Amino acid sequence: MWALRLVLVRPDDAKPIPPIPYSGRLTALHKVVLVTGAATMCLWATSSLTTGVFGNAAIISLLFMGVMFGTGILTAVDFNAFRWHVLMLMGGGAVLGEAVRASGLLDILLHHLLPLLPRSSPWLLTLGLALSLTLVATFLSHTVTSLVMIPVMVNVAVRLGNPVVPGMCCAFGVSAAMALPFSSFPNVYSLMQLDEQRRPYLATADYLRCGAPCSALATLLVL
Repeated sequence: MWALRLVLVRPDDAKPIPPIPYSGRLTALHKVVLVTGAATMCLWATSSLTTGVFGNAAIISLLFMGVMFGTGILTAVDFNAFRWHVLMLMGGGAVLGEAVRASGLLDILLHHLLPLLPRSSPWLLTLGLALSLTLVATFLSHTVTSLVMIPVMVNVAVRLGNPVVPGMCCAFGVSAAMALPFSSFPNVYSLMQLDEQRRPYLATADYLRCGAPCSALATLLVL
């Protein structure tokens, strides 16, 4: 995958990144950030065990931000510099996923999807589900597809009696989508980087030229 990207992008004309000077000593501020970050990641990883305490993994993230701003590590300048449109897009995906589950749309989708899937072979089932999710994630982004479609696909695999392999391949298949600027938040963030004339460095054609072959190769590797 990395070799394919080097062939497609050809970064030999890129300017070297100058080294960032660093004294190598950990200050009290660094230690607070490291400890708080490590504790937050541990709580994220065990969020299913602490649902009764925090209610939702988003509360853990909010606690981390409270520590960062409450101790003065981050300031109002940092707050105003946030990419709020990206944050709204991420939050909207989470709300959409919860709406699909709570409204009963998930059961309706399952009812209509089950007759269309091949039940004779688990590998044909995995192929169909993974390719479908990769295609959907290309247009709807990883986050929205994961929140909305992966529960559907996993429930389909469970009802067909073989949940493990299709479920894992679906999760990896979502991550294989990278052909458009809005396929993932890293793509969106890179598209928003501007030069001195306030023009984006990248265009949609750049993502298609590099992302489409990488998506195809990644999907093949997953399967």
